[in-house]
Amino acid sequence: MDISANNIPYWMVEQTVPYSPEDMQLKKEERNGRAIKIEPPDKQTDSQQDKLKQRDQAVKQHESAHMAAAGAHAKGGASYTYQTGEDGKPYAVGGHVSIDTSKEDTPEATIQKMQQIISSAKAPAEPSTQDLKVAAQAAMTLQEAREELSDKKKAEKESKSSSSLKLEEAYKGSSMKNTFSVSA
Repeated sequence: MDISANNIPYWMVEQTVPYSPEDMQLKKEERNGRAIKIEPPDKQTDSQQDKLKQRDQAVKQHESAHMAAAGAHAKGGASYTYQTGEDGKPYAVGGHVSIDTSKEDTPEATIQKMQQIISSAKAPAEPSTQDLKVAAQAAMTLQEAREELSDKKKAEKESKSSSSLKLEEAYKGSSMKNTFSVSA
């Protein structure tokens, strides 16, 4: 029998493994019960290490997006939660940026601030549930500020209208005489 890569029976290929039996973990394939090879433990560690590195990068990009969009409303820098990898290095697996979400002194300033907070909360490519909650709360505050501004403008308009009517009535009610005196 000629043995080449093309005509080796599948059962022989699966049993020919470059790792020792102690390093290899086997699991049953659910469809037909055949054993398939699993990555050796050192390869799994590398894979976990790569996942931690990717997570670290994604978390830091996410929080950087919040910081950039928050501007002056960010309270300090980003805070991270770390997990130590197999190599002993810490990797960021979570994080947050504290943002001042309080109302400002005027409705106009509050509107501008809430718009920036909404932008900051939605800045990352994939906003978290907490990010969306912050954006929703800021949207509610934004709406309240818009209503307050609208009420303020109506009151100012009515006040101007009322004062100009009083002024007109004052002029109409008085009999002003045009008298001039010229002396030579």
